[in-house]
Amino acid sequence: MGEKSGRVRLYDLATEVPIMCLETGAAPLMSVDWSPSNSLYVGGVANGSWFVWDTSQSRYALFFLPLTLIAYITFVRSVHFLNYLKYAFSSS
Repeated sequence: MGEKSGRVRLYDLATEVPIMCLETGAAPLMSVDWSPSNSLYVGGVANGSWFVWDTSQSRYALFFLPLTLIAYITFVRSVHFLNYLKYAFSSS
């Protein structure tokens, strides 16, 4: 579950207890998505940056990319992994 505060909480569906919290250190969190090619990867957009987590390694992002480095984009609201690339995802 994504939170506006910039955290993504992962829950055990059977017990409804949080098992991991992914951190962006930025707010607001606009969107999150699971990778269809690797279920350990989660991507998100928060405060004008893209984040990617490998949930098997750490609660902190594997990498992040400020969107201002690639374009003057201030309206990104969603993120979705592409099926055929390991880390790439699209936004709109």
